[in-house]
Amino acid sequence: MRLFLKHSCLFLLLLAVLLSLFDFLFSKWVQNSSRPCIESWHDLMYRQIDADLVIVGSSRAKNHIDPEILDTVLHTNAYNLGMSGTKFDLQAAQYDLYRSHNKKPNVILFCIDVFSLLPTKRVVMREQYFPFFWDRRFRDRIFPLIHFTPSERFIPLYRYYSNDLLGIIKIYPKSLRKGFLAIDQQWNSPEINSVPFEKEEHLQAMFEQFVDNAVKEGVRLVFVLPPMYYEKARRIRALDEMLDYYTAICKKDSIPLLNYYFSDISKDSTNFVDPNHLNRKGAEVFSKVLASDLQEWMELPQRQ
Repeated sequence: MRLFLKHSCLFLLLLAVLLSLFDFLFSKWVQNSSRPCIESWHDLMYRQIDADLVIVGSSRAKNHIDPEILDTVLHTNAYNLGMSGTKFDLQAAQYDLYRSHNKKPNVILFCIDVFSLLPTKRVVMREQYFPFFWDRRFRDRIFPLIHFTPSERFIPLYRYYSNDLLGIIKIYPKSLRKGFLAIDQQWNSPEINSVPFEKEEHLQAMFEQFVDNAVKEGVRLVFVLPPMYYEKARRIRALDEMLDYYTAICKKDSIPLLNYYFSDISKDSTNFVDPNHLNRKGAEVFSKVLASDLQEWMELPQRQ
């Protein structure tokens, strides 16, 4: 009986080692996926991007601002770090991971909105995080913010099996350009609902500390309220409170605040796929307008 238990333990240990090895190798393979959300993380974690201008925010950064247009107008090297379905907590973590192996940018273009200062409670596309569980930097920064079950964290391969495995291994056409993802759809919106502006104290403190740190580092900040369909913007509850809050922070450190909530772009539904997101046409129009507005005050070094 003792010998049986010994052999069983050795077998289970060997099985755990083999499954862990397969998990490691499979994760490395998945990291090279062309699925946009995974490709974004791979670039952020392992590519030497070293952008002069980085764009931080949610999907209203990722799907709205084309870095190649900014590069053309501003003669710089821009990169879009926008991440769908996130609030400031995850966006700050993502920026910290980017900075862990990339130089300090000259400019951070921060896309803020009505949702920024709430915690990321509903995680979009959880499987995008799975291939990076073996990276300690990633675990230290992301695990405190996103709940993964003990089974997902500690049982090899379980996190893949229990989620969208086919979506993870599927081959996707290359669609990401310097972190930017265009949406090739036309307006197909449900009813436009009102949304409140709310902020949680600890995230407000984190946000203000992020701003202070960037200013101390000598990084120039620009706050952008990207286009939202104007009928949706009109239905933001406590809109004046939101604008007053962001304006006060901007005045303190002389940060530009570019507000496109009621711009001409926001009044044309053909620029949108839904009230919150621009389509490819709208993103191109907005990126050109934004680049022109930035050009009025920004003097970035030319690329060598």
